[in-house]
Amino acid sequence: MNAVHDLVSLLLSLKITVRRADDRVFVESPFSVPIPEDLLADLRARKDEVSAYLKWRDAAEEMVAMCFRRLGMLRPEGFSTNMPQWKQQDAALHDAFWSGDPELLARALDDYEGFIRRVRGPEECKPPESAIVNSRVETSARCLNGCEVV
Repeated sequence: MNAVHDLVSLLLSLKITVRRADDRVFVESPFSVPIPEDLLADLRARKDEVSAYLKWRDAAEEMVAMCFRRLGMLRPEGFSTNMPQWKQQDAALHDAFWSGDPELLARALDDYEGFIRRVRGPEECKPPESAIVNSRVETSARCLNGCEVV
């Protein structure tokens, strides 16, 4: 996955976007930047890998977004993120995100959320009842095949 990640990152650095719809991979140059032929050829040769990578990235981003939406209700304004333990949690989440392993990411997100709950304490981590009903989302590897938000 690293070679594909590097390829997509390189294209993004050139202001060229790569996206997936169904099983098709699309390359767009919104700023009319010419797409280098060698990169286009590499994309074509790795189409299936790029598609799988983009599918993973989209699912991983959604898993992280669901967790952060829940955490947004838990973290009051002014909450400091400068402590070393916070940086360790961020690093673990970053590594899990780019690992390509949905189960590792789900565990890292659970750890991340648990850390915040421990740091803030049980009373400060109680979202309003209406928020609990509206935000219950499963952050597991099953999200890769689509999640139903209940």
